[in-house]
Amino acid sequence: MENAITIVNIIAIILSPILAVAITQRLQDRAKKREDKLSIFKILMANRHYGWAGRDSVYALNIIDIAFSDSTKVREQWALYHEYMSRPPENISANTANIKRTELLEAMAEGLGYKGKVTWVTVQNSYMPKGYNDYLDNEARYYEAQSKMANLVDMLINMLNSPTIGKDIIKSLLTDFGTVHSDLLSNIFANIPYSTDGKNAEEPTTETTTEREETVKE
Repeated sequence: MENAITIVNIIAIILSPILAVAITQRLQDRAKKREDKLSIFKILMANRHYGWAGRDSVYALNIIDIAFSDSTKVREQWALYHEYMSRPPENISANTANIKRTELLEAMAEGLGYKGKVTWVTVQNSYMPKGYNDYLDNEARYYEAQSKMANLVDMLINMLNSPTIGKDIIKSLLTDFGTVHSDLLSNIFANIPYSTDGKNAEEPTTETTTEREETVKE
């Protein structure tokens, strides 16, 4: 009997540290997985008002299949959102996209144990101060204007480097930049010779100083 107890004690002494390490490791793995899920959820919740177009949101979306590998519902909702947003822009409705984002966030909240706490209303009720919204709109318009100006400069450079400046190029410029720019562009091209028959325009001849002096003497 005593030998049996001794053997059991020895086995317990040997196995206890191993079991403790295994249990601790398992708990740490579960905590890390939850931390990864929570990090993705926080990023997407914080950026839901912007449509998940930022770098952080795109990064979070792309690791959903890894972090939520044990959550079928989340991965299904992510697949539906991914499929919808991969369609051509003209086939995407902002309202439908918003609904699919909300459904995905709801599935994540449920998987994290927030069912009944983070609801549809919670997801829809995002905070966006008017001042910051105006700032984002102004910033978007600023970058759009920069892009248009860069395109205009490129087109002008190409035209000036081309032996022939055709009407089709001028028409393209006027069409792209609208009637607001038509007067400006007309003035720019007023003194630039161009040909519409595909031949180089003749360069205007200029009199030399000597020729002008002889003309004056006559």
